[in-house]
Amino acid sequence: MLLDEHAPPHDEARSWLSSAFWPLLQAAYAEPVLRSAYPRTPLNTLVPGPGPHILDIPAEGRRPTVAVGSDGWYSVFSRRTPDSECLLQTRDPVEAAALLARLYVESLA
Repeated sequence: MLLDEHAPPHDEARSWLSSAFWPLLQAAYAEPVLRSAYPRTPLNTLVPGPGPHILDIPAEGRRPTVAVGSDGWYSVFSRRTPDSECLLQTRDPVEAAALLARLYVESLA
């Protein structure tokens, strides 16, 4: 559903997010563990989780996330909280999705 929602053609005048988000969604879909997770996309982030209520999880149980910037940068955070650590900033969505997948698996352990 997310792939369809953000698929080209992108209307840059309406929203910068789809054109920046599309490469990340494709890369995340290529990661089997992320493809099987329930994705949420609050604001400009991709947050994988075990079900639809992942945003209601207390801060200490939250999963890693990727934030997409309008400038083309992908930032991977240790979890979706204001005090989380930025672990990677890259222009490569494949690199961001690979780290997100690894962190997501570790967070489930």
